[in-house]
Amino acid sequence: NGHHPTWGSETANTRGTFVAKMIARYNLFLENRGSKPTFVNTRGHNSIIDLTITNNLAHTMITAWSVANNSPSDHRMITCKADVGNTTKIKQRNIANTDWGLYCEEVGKLYNENRNKCTNYQDINRKATFINSIMNDAMDKACPMVEIKHKTRVAWSEKLIKLQKIKKKAKTEAIRSKCEDKRRAHLEAEKNY
Repeated sequence: NGHHPTWGSETANTRGTFVAKMIARYNLFLENRGSKPTFVNTRGHNSIIDLTITNNLAHTMITAWSVANNSPSDHRMITCKADVGNTTKIKQRNIANTDWGLYCEEVGKLYNENRNKCTNYQDINRKATFINSIMNDAMDKACPMVEIKHKTRVAWSEKLIKLQKIKKKAKTEAIRSKCEDKRRAHLEAEKNY
């Protein structure tokens, strides 16, 4: 039961000082908000001894931290929300669905409608800008932008990132080879992840 002014206790004890130093030493974050007691017993004693400690990545995700008014225990229930990813709508082209015949037709038509000779450096720059706009306009018709939902994912550690890559590689190899050894390797990688 560590007490320390950092999280709202009136005094500090040895345990609280140790925890406060650990938070500072390892660049951790204390998510507790306010001065509401996290421990309330039937004898009327209350204190803030239950802590929510996070690393830098998790700290950016924690919102709405609070202590419940009632709890079946002496220790009040702490709740918070962790925003682990945002769903955003982005627009992109699916190049695989491009109508290349339409693209070539549009480029040719637009170029032929506006053909003229270049006589100096400025003409060349104007022509390059013009050709770029022709190609963009043709691409807009042949391969329009489509809205997709994109879920940003959060990797919790370098180890998980590595295990995820191993798992994906093992899955690809298992699918391609249809070999029992590769399938077992995939299952093992899946388990490790």
